[in-house]
Amino acid sequence: MAAWKKALGLFKRKTKTIPPGIHLDLHPCQTLHSRYEIVERLGQGRYSTVWLANDNKMGTRCAIKALTSEASAYQGLHTYELEVLQTLTKLSNRSCANVPRLLDHFRVEGDSDHLCLVTKVLGASLLDVQRTFDGRRVPTPLVQRVTRHILQALTCLHDANIVHTDIKQDNIMFDSYGAEAPDYLNVDVVLSDYGTATPERGDHRRKIQPVALRCPEALLGCEWTTKADIWNLGCIVRVFELLSGTTLFRPQPQERSDGAGTVTAAQCHFAYIYSHLCTDDENNGRLMKFFYLDGDRFDHFYALDPPKIKVLTSTRETLADVLRSYDLFTPEVHSFLMYMLRIHPDDRLTAKELLEHPWITM
Repeated sequence: MAAWKKALGLFKRKTKTIPPGIHLDLHPCQTLHSRYEIVERLGQGRYSTVWLANDNKMGTRCAIKALTSEASAYQGLHTYELEVLQTLTKLSNRSCANVPRLLDHFRVEGDSDHLCLVTKVLGASLLDVQRTFDGRRVPTPLVQRVTRHILQALTCLHDANIVHTDIKQDNIMFDSYGAEAPDYLNVDVVLSDYGTATPERGDHRRKIQPVALRCPEALLGCEWTTKADIWNLGCIVRVFELLSGTTLFRPQPQERSDGAGTVTAAQCHFAYIYSHLCTDDENNGRLMKFFYLDGDRFDHFYALDPPKIKVLTSTRETLADVLRSYDLFTPEVHSFLMYMLRIHPDDRLTAKELLEHPWITM
């Protein structure tokens, strides 16, 4: 299967609160909405199926994401994909080329009701492209270009008070449909899949993000903001993971060295975050106060007497140490990552500010 077909099949909902429900059963040559002729199925996730279709009105091809019956019913109540795409379409008509544009939407009714979202057909995902490089280490110029385009997309989202919540390689697409051998250094990047995106009025305390990429405030049950996306981008690290081919955090349960029981994966995750990223000015009561006052899982991670974080790692390995171990350390990349990976969300730069960083502009 071509890379772009695989990429389009990766629209997946990650929340576990709704059952998968009934998928819309379509077949090649079937016509929807008196306009779209189904060509083939591109992929199926838990909460949607994506189809390649001919738009007989425009004479072009498009992608149709058909949501399951439950996911369709929850639109505007617990999920906001249609609302978010409509907002982004207004923005993309102005100046934001790195977010998708909703071309059309309609419902297919029958034994079950399905919302269908029509968008442009995109090309390969960043995950597909990353797999083509030795050791999955993506060349720095391409990492910088991808990061710049995602920051441009996040600037659009965050200006509209929308949090994506699920930034990862298979949700980052190259706008290269139909190209035989695209030059990815000259192809626009689009941040896709808004199934868990949350507008200002949504629930900002629910669990978000892939586990290894989860920001500290979500990990500890605090209310999260657009700064959650900044952590997510830094942690993939859309920069570190792409440059090194490995993840920065790999949370898993561990036995305590003092024999006092098992450390949970979440506790281990937070301990490594603190070990790698806590700066001298953060190593005081400020973090504890923030997480204690707002986090409903505070006691799982903190010791109240004495009032300090339970650091479960025996050694302190900083982010600079980790970068050096992969021969990736430069002052510019270290500074860039540290501006995204600050434990206190207020200390992270905005997407707009990060676009001015020397590592992006060099």
